[in-house]
This record gives sequence, C-alpha cells and structure tokens, in this order.
Amino acid sequence: MLKEFMAENDLIILNSGEQTFVHSAYHSTSAIDLAVTSPSIATECSWAAHSDLCSSDYFPIFLTFSSNFNGNVNTTSFNFQKTDWNCFRDLCRLSLDDSVADIEQFASKLLDAARSSIPFHKETKCKT
Repeated sequence: MLKEFMAENDLIILNSGEQTFVHSAYHSTSAIDLAVTSPSIATECSWAAHSDLCSSDYFPIFLTFSSNFNGNVNTTSFNFQKTDWNCFRDLCRLSLDDSVADIEQFASKLLDAARSSIPFHKETKCKT
C-alpha cells in the first residue's frame, strides 16, 4: 500500500538503509523508519541515523536540507538530549493507529507527538 501511495504521489524515500531500531529483547536491528520527500528537493536532502540510541530503542534520524538560501532563515531544532522518550512513545502509540489515512496525517500526528515531548533549542538566525 505504501509503495502504491508513493508511486501515485511521485515521492522519494531518502533512507540510506542504516539500522534505526534495536529490539530490546532480541538485540536485533532493523531499518524501519522512513523519510519521504518530493523529487524536486530530493537531491538537496540528506538522511543519517545518529550513532547513539540516546536512551531509546530508536536511533535519532537527522534530515539535512543543503540548498543555498538567499538571506536570513529562522531555524529551530529539537533538543533530543532533553526528550521525554517515554512520553513520545506513548503519544505515538495513542495517535498513530489504523485511523491514520495518509502520509500527511501520519506526519502531522508524529510532529504533534514530537512537539509535546521534545523541547526546542533556542531559535537562531542563520545566514546561508
């Protein structure tokens, strides 16, 4: 179903194939996380898994947009070191269920869970 949706909507998966999940009981790993973009910006994006689990069973994922912008850009980023991972997991379990109908709804619910459990770094002004 996901393959069909991506083909119908001309989407690209950014994942490199790195392992992103460690099963705590079996100590096995898998690459279950997805980062998706449009073809128009796919060449400007990079995907990488963090090398530390950060007290979770998932490696944090870093998505970087490397395009050159003209002027100042306001940026905020999640402070993963201060994340309440139990809260994030619980919010995901509550909201990411069979009622999620499409990728936009999935992304929205995931971002809501992140905003509720992961504080932001202070906003910075970047010249890129």
